Amino acid sequence: VFRRLMNAFAYPGSIETISAPPGEALIGVLACLIDAETTLSDPCGLVSEHDIKLLSAVRTDPETASFIVLPGNHDPDFIPRIGTLESPDYGATIILQVDQIGEGASLTLSGPGIQGSRQVSVRGLSHAWLISRAKWVQEFPLGVDFILVDEKSALAIPRTSKILNIGEV
Repeated sequence: VFRRLMNAFAYPGSIETISAPPGEALIGVLACLIDAETTLSDPCGLVSEHDIKLLSAVRTDPETASFIVLPGNHDPDFIPRIGTLESPDYGATIILQVDQIGEGASLTLSGPGIQGSRQVSVRGLSHAWLISRAKWVQEFPLGVDFILVDEKSALAIPRTSKILNIGEV
C-alpha cells in the first residue's frame, strides 16, 4: 500500500489499486501514514474506534491535524494547516472518501509528474473542495495534499498539481 501511495504522489492523477480487504482502502492508506507521532482529525467518524486505537492515532481538530479524513461530499468548513515558509511540510494531508474513482466528474490535472495533462474522473467529490484547495495551495510551497480514496483505490493530488478546470466541474 505504501508503494502504491508513493506512486500516486509521484504520478498525480494515477489511479492506484489498494491491497486491502474490500471496503478497507481508507484504513490501508491510514495505516501507512499514521503513527503515534502524527495527528488525525475524523470529524464525521469514518474511522472506527477500534481502528483509531490500532493506528495509535492522536486525535485533534481539523485546523491543527496533520491528517484529516472526511467524506468527499462533505463541504469543507475549516481551514487546515498549510505549513510555513520555513516548514512547508507542516501542511495537512486531506484524505477524502469518495464514491468512485474513475467515474463521475472529470478533472484535468497538470504539474510535476504529469506529462502534459491528465484527465481523472471522480464521483462523490464536492466542488467546494476544489475551490478551497485552490485557495490553500495558491502560495506554494505552502498548501495541502489531497488523497482521494474509494472502496478499492486511491488517487493523489499533491499541492504541486494544478486542477485546470475547477469552474467546469
